[in-house]
Amino acid sequence: MTENDPEYVKHQYLHMPWVESKGIVVAGKALGLYVVRQRKTGLTIACATKQSTSSHPEFVKLPNVTECSGGVVDGGVVIAWCPSREVMENVHHLKKSVVILFEWPSENHAAWAKLIGAYNVVTQQVMNPGLTDAGLKALEGVV
Repeated sequence: MTENDPEYVKHQYLHMPWVESKGIVVAGKALGLYVVRQRKTGLTIACATKQSTSSHPEFVKLPNVTECSGGVVDGGVVIAWCPSREVMENVHHLKKSVVILFEWPSENHAAWAKLIGAYNVVTQQVMNPGLTDAGLKALEGVV
């Protein structure tokens, strides 16, 4: 990475919230593929079912991990494509991967994104839960 790279390339967690009437599906796919090229690593799609990516040809041939198919291998780029809470459980433990959370209107993950300090691609800001370090540590023990 260089200082000329876009800000979103510098973060481990990226949040792409659903924005009504915006073309974020196209932008989200392009973002994921761009981060993969910049990081020079593999890409895994984490989604609720295999059908979740069937209408996206660029994702069909990639490794897909679903709610029922096991966990994500740590170390690459993971697109959490319109994930369910079960899918988010599969990516929550990742320490070396870049996780791009691509939200669907029916599943809002803003609270999770705030807790981990994700970079919101739409607002171009790091999300903040507004908790002290002690509060975050206490909450981590619960979650």
